[in-house]
Amino acid sequence: ISLARIPRPDDHPDLIYTPLHPLWESLWLRGMGLSDRAIALAGGAWLFLGTGLLLAMGWAWFDPRVGYLAAAAYALNINMMQHAAGGTEAPMIAFFLLLLMAALAGYAKSGGQSLWRALGVGVVAGLLALSKDVWGLSVLAAAVAVYSLTPRALRPRMTLAVLGAFALVLAPWLVRNALVSGDPFFSFRWLESVMHTQTYPGNTLYRTYTTDYPSWTLFVITSPR
Repeated sequence: ISLARIPRPDDHPDLIYTPLHPLWESLWLRGMGLSDRAIALAGGAWLFLGTGLLLAMGWAWFDPRVGYLAAAAYALNINMMQHAAGGTEAPMIAFFLLLLMAALAGYAKSGGQSLWRALGVGVVAGLLALSKDVWGLSVLAAAVAVYSLTPRALRPRMTLAVLGAFALVLAPWLVRNALVSGDPFFSFRWLESVMHTQTYPGNTLYRTYTTDYPSWTLFVITSPR
């Protein structure tokens, strides 16, 4: 479906993924060769980092017992281990979510007056968006949290710092999309709303050479299955 819109096999937009997860896995595959072990280690690294971060957060905010219990529950979670071994982006997203919580807690600890910590919140939200595009919405929650934690006189400055840092982190990816596809927000992810149906089984629509994209609203009305 991407080639139907932009018929350049050597330079066409990615259909599904934002860049951070494919880039991370490609580095492991380049270093270790194409193997299941490389994929598992790439995902396991984020599980390990998330476990350490959760341990530190529990230790700092509560006590060592809470930190150890939280880290153990996270590291031994069957779903997380499956995602890590399967090489999905879930452990990376989970790590950046934890890091965003830690960044917001650090900003709150500063009394809502640290510009650098506000910028850090925006950077982490940007990294989360580059892990999976839908998580870009996290910047809205982060901006609201920073706004509420900030003294009234500093609220515009700190909120803009979060949004500006977020935009700066996303800028290279948006420029790349604009150069390749003409649209900085290029994505076919919205088509997944009509996939896995009798009309479009599995993800076959991604593998269909067409520029006639179905309307989600019309599809729901005309195709009950």
